[in-house]
Amino acid sequence: MGLEIHLELILLFMHGWATGILAEPSPCQPSNLSTCRDTTPLLTKDTDGIANMKKAVNLHNGHRSSKGKKNTAMVTVTHESRHSYDNLHSDEDNITPEQRKSTPPFQVLVFPESRSKGLRRRKRDWVIPPINFPENDRGPFPKYMVPIRSSIDKEVQLQYSITGPGADQPPVGLFTIDRTTGVLYVTQPLDRETTDKYRLLAHAVPVGHGIAEDSMEIILNVIDQNDNKPEFTQDPFLGSVPEASPKGFEFMKVLAIDKDEPGSANSDIRYKLVSQDPQQPSMNMFFLNPLTGGIQLNSDGLDREHFPKYTLIIEAADLEGEGLQNSCTAIITVTDSNDNAPVFERLSYTASVPENKVGALVVKMPVTDGDEPHTPAWLTTYKIIEGNNGGFFKVSTGPSKREGIITTVKGLDFEKNQKYTLLVTVENDAPFATRLPSSTATVIVNVEDVNEAPIFNPVEKVVLKPENLPFGSNLVAYTATDPDTVRKQKVLYRPGYDPAGWLNVNKETGLIKVRSSMDRESPFVKDGRYRALILAIDNGDIPATGTGTLMIELEDVNDNAPIIEERMVTVCNQDSQPVLLSVTDRDGPGFAAPFRVELQGSSQSIWTARMNDAQTGVVLTLRTMEQNKYTIILRVYDNQGLYQDNTVFANLKSTPPFQVLVFPESRSKGLRRRKRDWTIPPINFPENDRGPFPKYMVQIRSSRDREVQLQYSITGPGADQPPVGLFTIDRTTGVLYVTQPLDRETTDKYRFLAHAVAVGHGTAEDPMEIILNVIDQNDNKPEFTQDPFLGSVPEASPKGFEFMKVLAIDKDEPGSVNSDIRYKLVSQDPQQPSMNMFFLNPLTGGIQLNSIGLDREHFPKYTLIIEAADLEGEGLQNSCRAIIIVTDSNDNAPVFERLSYTASVPENKVGALVVKMPVTDGDEPHTPAWLTTYKIIEGNNGGFFNVSTGPSKREGIITTAKGLDFEKNQKYMLVVTVENNALFATHIWTTIWTVTVNVEDVNEAPIFNPVEKVVLKPENLPFGSDLVAYTATDPDTVRKQKVLYRPGYDPAGWLNVNKETGLIKVRSSMDRESPFVKDGRYRALILAIDNGDIPATGTGTLMIELEDVNDNAPIIEERMVTVCNQDSQPVLLSVTDRDGPGFAAPFRVELQGSSQSIWTARMNDAQTGVVLTLRTMEQNKYTIILRVYDNQGLYQDNTIFANHNASHLEATPLGVVRCRLSVEAATSAHSGRLPAASQPRTWARVASCSCSSWTWDGVRGSQPASPSTVRWVATVGAN
Repeated sequence: MGLEIHLELILLFMHGWATGILAEPSPCQPSNLSTCRDTTPLLTKDTDGIANMKKAVNLHNGHRSSKGKKNTAMVTVTHESRHSYDNLHSDEDNITPEQRKSTPPFQVLVFPESRSKGLRRRKRDWVIPPINFPENDRGPFPKYMVPIRSSIDKEVQLQYSITGPGADQPPVGLFTIDRTTGVLYVTQPLDRETTDKYRLLAHAVPVGHGIAEDSMEIILNVIDQNDNKPEFTQDPFLGSVPEASPKGFEFMKVLAIDKDEPGSANSDIRYKLVSQDPQQPSMNMFFLNPLTGGIQLNSDGLDREHFPKYTLIIEAADLEGEGLQNSCTAIITVTDSNDNAPVFERLSYTASVPENKVGALVVKMPVTDGDEPHTPAWLTTYKIIEGNNGGFFKVSTGPSKREGIITTVKGLDFEKNQKYTLLVTVENDAPFATRLPSSTATVIVNVEDVNEAPIFNPVEKVVLKPENLPFGSNLVAYTATDPDTVRKQKVLYRPGYDPAGWLNVNKETGLIKVRSSMDRESPFVKDGRYRALILAIDNGDIPATGTGTLMIELEDVNDNAPIIEERMVTVCNQDSQPVLLSVTDRDGPGFAAPFRVELQGSSQSIWTARMNDAQTGVVLTLRTMEQNKYTIILRVYDNQGLYQDNTVFANLKSTPPFQVLVFPESRSKGLRRRKRDWTIPPINFPENDRGPFPKYMVQIRSSRDREVQLQYSITGPGADQPPVGLFTIDRTTGVLYVTQPLDRETTDKYRFLAHAVAVGHGTAEDPMEIILNVIDQNDNKPEFTQDPFLGSVPEASPKGFEFMKVLAIDKDEPGSVNSDIRYKLVSQDPQQPSMNMFFLNPLTGGIQLNSIGLDREHFPKYTLIIEAADLEGEGLQNSCRAIIIVTDSNDNAPVFERLSYTASVPENKVGALVVKMPVTDGDEPHTPAWLTTYKIIEGNNGGFFNVSTGPSKREGIITTAKGLDFEKNQKYMLVVTVENNALFATHIWTTIWTVTVNVEDVNEAPIFNPVEKVVLKPENLPFGSDLVAYTATDPDTVRKQKVLYRPGYDPAGWLNVNKETGLIKVRSSMDRESPFVKDGRYRALILAIDNGDIPATGTGTLMIELEDVNDNAPIIEERMVTVCNQDSQPVLLSVTDRDGPGFAAPFRVELQGSSQSIWTARMNDAQTGVVLTLRTMEQNKYTIILRVYDNQGLYQDNTIFANHNASHLEATPLGVVRCRLSVEAATSAHSGRLPAASQPRTWARVASCSCSSWTWDGVRGSQPASPSTVRWVATVGAN
């Protein structure tokens, strides 16, 4: 392939030589790309465009300079021969000469030379610049992108290929490569918004060698084109602005997004406000920030009552506002500002309230408010601002939000204050938009006297008295006072609550005496206190009763002797162990323990008795005696010496053998044992043992108890930890006792420690752990988890169907026979149709159907009595009920009451009732087997009808889902079927129903085509010109009716409609600037009326899009100005043009007539306003004629009246200027004289003047110093 190479290729190598990329081994300096001593050219070119080195040169670091800098260059292919073009892929053979001729310059990517002897390159040497290619390229395709080649393609023949996304991965085939030349092509336009970057791998493989270059990564960046319009995030945008908002207030934003490359001009959006509707009170009510899209208020004068809504058309354009455009609508709702204060309907109220009543309604105070209902500016809050000292009243907002409700928060006292005068104010929830006076109302509250109950002081009285106070003794005088001081009533007393009957209350004086013996140990005394209620009753017409609480704190006296609780003991007659007897005393701690004991009578010879260490129990020990029954008399004294004789009955029995646990012998010389030698088997003891107690369990002893005297003790749960005292041990013998029956269900195992200590030595055995297992007894009946059990069974259920279970639980030991439960079916009620309708699984409690024949209609409920017994059914028993409800099965099909119906329906009516189809069903009402659904199975082609279930659930209702058309189909035959919500229990035939629907002909309105017609016409179309023929067709083809036309809505009266043909002509001059034209369109409605008996009318919408013409000359808004005759300043006059942008600004102005000698006039910089300047003249009134032209030369003369005033004020004889003035910029308005503080030397200047000359007492002077924030505007008249 031959190539002609541009000068750029030569420059590339010159640049390479100069920068050090190419270097000759010889120190000779190159000149004109040749060596110093050899005339052989350094570079030659081959037919494929590759420059060859004829002399040896060094290529530093691949394609980098000797300084490490990367260098690249561009070459342009201007000619390409076809001598080897047959090697291209088939999709590249279609490239035309024109395409090749138009091929742009492209980059050559070269595989760098390998540093090894083979062909493979090291990957880290690859630094390939990205390829940039524009999106949306229009071809022709396939299109050249860049050639890729290896630096050794002259040594061996190479085949090129590419892999990656866009090549052999989706999107497959987007990029291809010429296998021989390495030219990379793109086969179709790229889209940056779909994929902005591709990463491909280029491969070069020697033909016949199979040794490949390292793959070269190619990064292809898709260059963005401006192919996406800005898109608004919503349309319309909705916003609101309070009507009292200040100018510059930003209240909403619009936002558009451009899919083009972020940060580029293609996505740089500017916003523009295109139109505002309505344009009142100003056509520039809003300002749109072109950068942010923020919408601000640009003018005062929002008025919700007159202009509640504005519609803005907003445009967004990219390329900083010069590119692709899109538009949206912003709808702005003007919300109410609080410019009306709420006002009470009445200025004063009077109310009466009974005293002492909390929460009593005093008064409701309705208000009115002119603001928008149900807004914060309309909602109200109330405040009591005077008269509520003490906080007796509160005011709240009523449910209607339009009334204040005053109630009492404390009880009022007639005796203290008989009248309250409250001052109440009302405000809105929202602050006032302007300064408004607040409305107030006066409320006079009269307090009504109520008979109040006497009040005890204190309400609870505590007295301290001994419990043995004699009868008739005074306890306390407990009296009450009557708060009704005005009534002068008498108070009487009596007991209200005296549970023990200990008190006597004097009804006149309230003196309380002891009526009967008091006892601190009485059950009516709690924590040493006796509580009684005393009543005080006045003698009013309706007596009122007050209550006082009397707490008598009873001092304990020693009036109870100690007693022994146990009155029957059982003792072993051999080696008997001491019996511990419990002693109690009802008196308090000062008169009880410690106790002492004495044996009385003959008991002293047989028994010994002593107090235990705590002095709270008697240790009774038997001397050896024969088996018999004995009576023991024990006299027990309390700590004050008060005693009582207690008789105890003792039963002597022989002792059964019991286990002895021995502390094993220590292996050391001392007493201490090693813990690992202790392996003590558990003690098993049955629960519920009936005693007598304490009862022997086991003896614990040490193997050294013969050598030294030992004392035994136990610690742990049941000993010194809760339940304390359940187990005890004889300190001398080591016998372990249980003191009361055990309960396995409470605790099934105890772990405690036994201790043995040498008396006098203090040396102990290591503690021995004792495990006591409580053996289960069958002391718990099975308990059912509920009673009754409720279940249900469908009447069509098969035999063996299990539909419910009962469950009982036994608290005895799990897994033992004591908790092994069996179930038994005791009875069935009723016993029809079989006495064995059910089977009860004895192991699981499952209830199954045992016989077919359930019939819900005859036997809807069964009650079973079920028994559960432990010990595998032979032990304790319990029973419960199982109530079984037989539920309905769907064994009756619903049946239509009639097999066919005929109905008539007018055409075009949607939702019309066609027919109601009642059915009957023998299943249980209101169950799924009784409820019905309906379906049209034939005749509803086109879906014109709908069938639904009626409210009764027992009828199908057919209605029209679409309007029927008499002209297309005059009769429908429908086939309807009905089914239940539940499936049939057995195979049952469903019923069907035939409905014949006759369609009634109705006179239909003519139909315009299209319904909305748009025509484009110039606004100056002459009278009588044709606009358009807008006609309708009558769908009543059978009736052959005539259609006539007339205008229906033509607000401007511009149209003339031919009643026969529908041709519409211009009746009067059209004006694009008319208020009836919106967005350049005039909307009219055209009526088409047939000549039926009852004529039917169709409506079509005609939209006339008016092309603007230059029919409005520019005008000046201001027609009256005031100018100072000295040092006058220019006056800016606003120019407007009702025409569109093409026929308006920029404007130009000319002075006409004599005005030219006095005035000068020019346009402002924006060419939208006239700058009018006065030459110095005497004070007078002038008429100015200004001719203003639009950009098309259309003009209009505008007459302006100028009032030429003096620049100073004349002083009055008193030296005081009288004037009307207003102060702008942060000061309030004034009228009359100037501020008194300035008199008589008052400074003032004339409105609209910038003069520096002033008068003061008739003397001219300079302008006084005054704050820059104050501007005085005055209309002056000297007195």
